[in-house]
Parts: sequence; structure tokens; C-alpha cells
Amino acid sequence: MYMDKQVKRGYNEYIRLDEGIGKDAMMDVALLVMEDGDTWSCEEPEKEVAALVFDGKCTIKWENESYDVDRPNPFDYNPSCLHVCKGVKFEIIAHGPCNIYIQKTLNEKTFPSKMYKPEDTDTWARGNKGELMGCTKRDVRTCFDLDNAPYSNMVLGEVVNLPGKWSSYPPHHHPQPEVYFYRFDHPSGFGAGWGDGELYETHHNGLALITKGMHPQVTAPGYTCCYAWGIRHLPGNPWDKTRIDDEEHLWEILSEALGEAAKQFVESRQIEGENLKRDLLGKLDYMDSLVDYIGERSPQILAEYRAKLEEKVKELLAVAAIDESRIAAEVTIYADKICVDEEMVRLKSHIEATRAELLAGGSVGRKLDFIAQEMNREANTILSKSTDLAIADKAIALKTEIEKVREQIQNIE
Repeated sequence: MYMDKQVKRGYNEYIRLDEGIGKDAMMDVALLVMEDGDTWSCEEPEKEVAALVFDGKCTIKWENESYDVDRPNPFDYNPSCLHVCKGVKFEIIAHGPCNIYIQKTLNEKTFPSKMYKPEDTDTWARGNKGELMGCTKRDVRTCFDLDNAPYSNMVLGEVVNLPGKWSSYPPHHHPQPEVYFYRFDHPSGFGAGWGDGELYETHHNGLALITKGMHPQVTAPGYTCCYAWGIRHLPGNPWDKTRIDDEEHLWEILSEALGEAAKQFVESRQIEGENLKRDLLGKLDYMDSLVDYIGERSPQILAEYRAKLEEKVKELLAVAAIDESRIAAEVTIYADKICVDEEMVRLKSHIEATRAELLAGGSVGRKLDFIAQEMNREANTILSKSTDLAIADKAIALKTEIEKVREQIQNIE
């Protein structure tokens, strides 16, 4: 249910918990309008009371405490809110025009009085991540709820609804009764709301009582709305942020968010893949250089072996003639033992195949893993045949690079 009211200076009562629709709300709701020098006091023998300053300068006194409030407007500044239990008297002294939201309900418990200052407000920026093209961007402020005031029978906070934006969205419901009290940045501001199965137009100083059903809100373009939201806990069933979202509309938000998350995930994987490809191509180039070195060094080994063999034979035979055919035969046998031509050809082929697969793209992880195993086998053979320290060092470096390539390949689909 929605109601408008022409407010005047003083205490403007909207609903009472013991009569009319106030029985459904289980709360008293009022707007206190004050001018400079006005004083208003309150002491409820059976009810807890919350006084939230919408705007203005005033001093609030309770028990032996005092707090000065200066809130230019509710749209850009967090609220100050006094919360007292039954039997506690407090007084408000205005130092200029003030508008103060008053909310009361029955509560047998006693608890320490609490002034919730602007810095105590829990502010949640909702819809600020681009959901639904930013149409649900708003600030949700909580003064007190079950978390920080478990002794209370109420919850109280504010929502800042930006021009043309939606709040209480996705549409949701809960069994606990709730009230919305609307303040616009201009008296002609308006919006729309849903509640108890009805659609209504919202205005400055309007009040909505919601006892069932979805209750989304929207503000007209060009106007900003700040509405106080107050919830009454039910006996044995307190409101513990237990909103029940409409699944169909919730999915619209989730699907967009999930789609964006999936897109970002794919993009990050693509970037990671490009980095992996660049790293692997660099390693393949280095492996190519190692194989080239082994190919260039192999003929030198034979020449060095022949020279050493001839020198040794000369030492042994002294002045006797050297049998060149015998030397040639020994060099041939040695050359056959250390020959790695076939291994280098296959290794070069594997390196080129890996490079081609990387440049072609696609899901190549499993294929590259198999090629890496083959490269490792060829490198092992080269190392086992090597009798030269320089080639052995290069073969070990080759095996190390191949192992690095295999590790990187595990990250490729």
C-alpha cells in the first residue's frame, strides 16, 4: 500500500502499529519536520525508537550523551541515526530546517543506546559492475540490522536511487513487513514502485508499506531519490538478509555476469596462450642453434680423432711407415660409433613440426606432448653417443630445453 501526505511543521504520523495498516507493518512511522530553534523529545515506555536524520543541522541528546548532526542532503552524505530502547528519553534541538525519519516498534528488551554515525554506516554499492547496462546502480546503506543489533526488532537503512535507475532489483520478496519512505532531490521528483501486487507512483515524502510480493523501485530520469527502508522482524523469523529473488529476473543478471566472466576467462587464456607460444618458439629457436652446433662440431671431432690417432701411431712406430689405410679404417669405425646425423635430422624435423603446430593454433597440447617425448628420445641418443665434452654440454642443454618445453606444453589444451 502507498500513501502521500502533506507534511507540516512538527510530528507527522503516517502509520501506527496499533491501528489500520500500521497493524500489518507492526511499526510506527513518522516524519519530524523542524525549524531553527524547535525542540522535540520522545520517551516510549514499551517501544524501541530510531531517529534517522534525512537532512539539516541539529543536536541530539540522550541520557548523558550529545551528538551534533550536520547533513546537507541524504543523496551525497551518509546518515546519522539514534537507536534507543524503551524507557529512554531523548531530545532533538534544531539549528535550522531539519527532516527526521522516526521508526518505532514494540520491544520488551533493554539495550544500550547507540548513535550510528556516518562513518558507522555500512554502504554497499550495488549494480556498479555494469550489470543490466548499469540500470540497477545504487547505494544501499544499512544503519543497523540483525548483525550489529541482534536485540532489536527492526532493521533500518537507506537506498540512494539514481535518476532513471532501479533498486530492490532483481525483484524479490520476504515474509517480514517493510516500509519505504521516499525523499527526492526536488519536491516534484517522482518514480514508481511495486508492492503487495500493486503498481504505484512515488512522490516526495511518500510512504509505501510492503507485506508481500515483489517490490522493485524505479526513479524517473532527472531526479534522485533517497528512501529509508525499515523492516520489522517477525517473532521467531527475523530478517537476516533473507531476500528471495525472482529466479527468472535473477538469471538475467547472472547470465550477463557469467557471460562477461566467461569472455574475460577466454581472453585471459588467449593472452596466456600467446605468451606460451612466444616462449616456446624462443625455446625452439635455441634448440635449433644447439642442434646446428652439434652438426658443425661433429666433422671437427673426426679430424681431431684422426690427428690424435696418427700422432699416437707415430710415437709407437717411431721411424716406421704409417699404414694410411689402417688409419682410415679406424677413423671410419669411430665415425660410425659417434655419428648422430639421423638423430639430428629427426630432431630438426620434430622442432619444425612443433613450430608449425604452434603457429597453426588450435588444440595441439596432446600432439605437442608426444613430439616432445620423441625429441627427448633423440637428445638422449645424441648424449649417449657423444665422446666430446663440447657436444655433451650442448646435448645436456638440449635435454634441459626439451624438458622446459614439455612442462609448458602441459598448460596448452
